[in-house]
Amino acid sequence: MKKSQKVLAVDLDGTLLKTDMLYESLCYSISENILNTFVKIKYFLINKAKGKREFAKELDFDPAILPYRGEVLEFITKAKQDGCRTVLVSASDNRLVEKISDFLGCFDEAFGSDGKTNLKGKTKAEFLINRFGEKGFDYIGDSKADLHVWAKADRVLTVNASRRLKTIFKENGQNYTEVVFLDSWILRLKTLFFALRPHQWLKNLLVFLPIFAAHNTEVTVLAIGLVAFISFCFITSSVYLFNDLLDLDSDRRHSWKKKRPFASGDMSITFGLVNIIFFLLLGLVIGWFVGQAFLWAIMGYYCLTLLYSLELKRKFIIDIFVLAAFFIVRVVAGSLASGIELSIWLLAFCGFLFLSLATIKRQAELSNSLNQGKQKALGRAYTVEDLPVVGFMAFSMGLISVIIFMLYLLSPSVTMSYSEPIFLWGACPVLLCWIIRLALLARNGEMHEDPVMFAARDKNSLACGILIFLFIVAGI
Repeated sequence: MKKSQKVLAVDLDGTLLKTDMLYESLCYSISENILNTFVKIKYFLINKAKGKREFAKELDFDPAILPYRGEVLEFITKAKQDGCRTVLVSASDNRLVEKISDFLGCFDEAFGSDGKTNLKGKTKAEFLINRFGEKGFDYIGDSKADLHVWAKADRVLTVNASRRLKTIFKENGQNYTEVVFLDSWILRLKTLFFALRPHQWLKNLLVFLPIFAAHNTEVTVLAIGLVAFISFCFITSSVYLFNDLLDLDSDRRHSWKKKRPFASGDMSITFGLVNIIFFLLLGLVIGWFVGQAFLWAIMGYYCLTLLYSLELKRKFIIDIFVLAAFFIVRVVAGSLASGIELSIWLLAFCGFLFLSLATIKRQAELSNSLNQGKQKALGRAYTVEDLPVVGFMAFSMGLISVIIFMLYLLSPSVTMSYSEPIFLWGACPVLLCWIIRLALLARNGEMHEDPVMFAARDKNSLACGILIFLFIVAGI
């Protein structure tokens, strides 16, 4: 290297990338083998560089789908065109750093932690000084850990610097140039709201089903149902955040899931972890006010979702039954909250209806995979060859739910709740037509992969819902 040649040193995590490769490795490890993750954490606590090496060994990632900062890449490209020597230097394991550097092709050198030395803070500063000399390089960073490096750099270049960081620069009399700056708190709140998936809270209205089925309109009971609904919303949002962290790789390969906050890098993994715990605790505290039985129900729901996310979603057929169980638990939780006993008819009907919807969800995933030329749904145990069987299951489960409803109408129990049960027969063909339509749309790849969310936006589905509601009201 020529002595007069300028050097531009670039940090990786949070600077060039919107994410952090250590936390990416952690999420991948948890999704693959949570027990083995604890062993790696033990190494990390003893020696950070060694721990990073253990996590990096098993991380299988495609650098092409990582969330890069376009502005930083443009800055690096321009610097290189102007004759600068570009260096990628990171505290992440050098195996990961080199793989990213090789893919981008805009760096002359790449360095990372080597399993013994953690290339961060003072250590990174000393490394760059030994290689390029004090004030012999410009440095782009993003966090307080980079202060030691900036102190020895010729130019201080920042990415999304916090107010605290800017205050430190001012106190130290350091000039800095912002390569990228975002109004982080506003964006964080907007992104967090999106990540919580408030549109999915619609499913939590199932806690009111036992109340409405019993035709109970007491204000006290409805109020309890509302509190239970709010509790479930926070619990499910915590689950969605956790699932998104485990599905980072598959989401980034998906046509629309790649826009999710974690997959796109719009929300940091650390911020997500904090909010997973926050919304879980918030949901549990609110659930405690509803009642002990309800609290046990939502805790059981959360544990089941963890099992599903870590293992069961990759199990053939079992995953469908677990998906259906998520809906049924909401209904049971509503019963426990309100104190209204569930009838065996309602449980049986809900069980098969939700099995049908869960199967339609898998059918839609497979059909979309087939249309994209893929032979397997990402992160699932099914291949496109399973489509005929999955389609048959979706229809048959839905048909059984309609038959159960018809048997209920023939039973003596119906007269206990309805004065004119004959009107309820009108709901049967409407419900069956709706299920058949969903199954056909899923088979043809014309459906969003979540049938419940699809139905909430589909005019025909809403029309079917209104008709069924009118038949039920007429029968009361």
